[in-house]
Amino acid sequence: MLEKFAVKYHAAFIKLTILFVLYHTFKANFKAAILVIKDRPI
Repeated sequence: MLEKFAVKYHAAFIKLTILFVLYHTFKANFKAAILVIKDRPI
């Protein structure tokens, strides 16, 4: 019982970690893209 719970918890933790990393990467790229667009004359 406890092992099944641990496996489920571990899988959820890995998914959350991946989402967290992707979110921060995307946020950084988004800021960089905004800066590039602002610097570029229209």
